Amino acid sequence: MSGERIYFENGFMVLDLHACTREEARAVLDAQIPHASVPQLKIIHGFNQGHSLRDLVRGSYRHKRISRRSPGLNDGVTIYYLK
Repeated sequence: MSGERIYFENGFMVLDLHACTREEARAVLDAQIPHASVPQLKIIHGFNQGHSLRDLVRGSYRHKRISRRSPGLNDGVTIYYLK
């Protein structure tokens, strides 16, 4: 993956997908979610460059470890709650 950044912040594992294409973002999610050792993931997808990543993260992306998802405090963030 070329554009993602992965780091920890305030108890969250953060996946920053700003610079990713939709396909790259899906690959990052597929690679990171199975191995996440935290109960919540903060996904930063942005919102100023269109809605493709937001729509993927909030809507069409599915993984068996995601129990629910909720919008973050701004429109460019989504929180995944993991099983």
